[in-house]
Amino acid sequence: MRREERDPWGKPVELAESQLLGGVTHELGHALGLQGHANSGKSVMVRETSSVEKIGEKLNDEKKPKPLQEPAMQALYSLPSGTVIERRRLAPGATRQIDEIAQRARAQGAVRVKVRVGDRAAAVRWGPGPDLVYFLKEPAKILDKHLEFGEALTIP
Repeated sequence: MRREERDPWGKPVELAESQLLGGVTHELGHALGLQGHANSGKSVMVRETSSVEKIGEKLNDEKKPKPLQEPAMQALYSLPSGTVIERRRLAPGATRQIDEIAQRARAQGAVRVKVRVGDRAAAVRWGPGPDLVYFLKEPAKILDKHLEFGEALTIP
């Protein structure tokens, strides 16, 4: 993370403490497992730097500092690792294409899966090949039952 930006003429402009604190807190969120960016809200994980700066100001307020309230972080670390939140039945054959990807991956020696989830999309990668990945759009809508798994699934 840079300590300064450049103005339109290329002159260095040092970042304010609140900008640095907000930015560092945002990046720490990524380091602790929050991979995507929040679409909106009071999360430090939003993409807009002005919102992140405002959170930095609240954290850095000398008279009345406010503790960080990060719902995504609380959700991420409130349950023990491996906790199953819900099991849901899928339509017969709904995972056929995914099962085929998993089979190809195992045949190629894959032993783990890399999952990245954001607000708008999720990627599940079983290995480096283009035939070892699938994507889900709007994962939150799947969980909220506003989108069927098959409609959200994209296989390149």
